[in-house]
Amino acid sequence: LMDTTEVQRTEIFKDQFLKDVMRKFVDTDACAMKHRSNMPTILRKIGNVKIGEIKRYWVKQYIAKLRASKTNIGSVFAWATIAAHMKAMAVAIRWSADEWDVHPGHLPFSTKLFPDNWQVNRERRMEPFEERAIVSRLRRIQYPSKNHWRRLFCMALETGARLQELVLSEWTEFDLDRRV
Repeated sequence: LMDTTEVQRTEIFKDQFLKDVMRKFVDTDACAMKHRSNMPTILRKIGNVKIGEIKRYWVKQYIAKLRASKTNIGSVFAWATIAAHMKAMAVAIRWSADEWDVHPGHLPFSTKLFPDNWQVNRERRMEPFEERAIVSRLRRIQYPSKNHWRRLFCMALETGARLQELVLSEWTEFDLDRRV
């Protein structure tokens, strides 16, 4: 890197395939677990775009591709998941730019590309009988993972976090001394 000018490094940076950058990024400490969990889907869906080719049109195509695809459980990709994919790509691009010591440019993504009210706000609360039914069912699990599920359930109730948020959380997100 020392022998190349910033212009040359920028051109090399822009000429990288996003897929290659994402593959390298996932193996670094800079890649958070929440980004790592989305990586298999991102790698399947991004195609062969180079960093310098990422324009608003490509972002719109990516969004359309995901909205036309089904998840592993057969549902349409949620807007929040697509936003998480874009965030992971942006972080990976910034990481690569830092590696090349160049300005990363701007990933032309905005949630303005999403429909109004794309964020799912939860209104319903669990009824006491539902909580008792779930705890009762978890107690009947015959596998060693039984205690993990009960603890995850209790943590979800205490924090309001979703299962994926709990499972993908990292120790740096907890302050055991302050219990937060």
